[in-house]
Amino acid sequence: MTAVGLVLVVLTSLSTAATGLFPLNVSMVAHSIASLPQFPVQDLGMLLLGVVWWQDNRGAAVLSLLCGLVGLVGLVLFVGATPWGLGLGGMERLALYPETVWSAVVGVFVLWRCRARAGVAH
Repeated sequence: MTAVGLVLVVLTSLSTAATGLFPLNVSMVAHSIASLPQFPVQDLGMLLLGVVWWQDNRGAAVLSLLCGLVGLVGLVLFVGATPWGLGLGGMERLALYPETVWSAVVGVFVLWRCRARAGVAH
């Protein structure tokens, strides 16, 4: 299950990179196709990892579940064009940015754990 969650996160990163290769103002069709998988895949990946990590790492699990849920709510609001005063761009960010926060926090945690295992002083 962890491997599936991590594959989903990698697919999210690939979709993000592809989206950047096709800016909206250059090709709306290519941009939309490249970005489409990012929305649901990132939320599923974070939610799955949150469930998998629940027993072993409660902090990472809570972060994953929280970010996955916020992203999912943002996705529903974005697709439903319900801007809640943030506009469509704000809803898009609410749908996508939780994964960026999640990646940064998990990345720092992994580096910290690697340093601790290697016996490097903090």
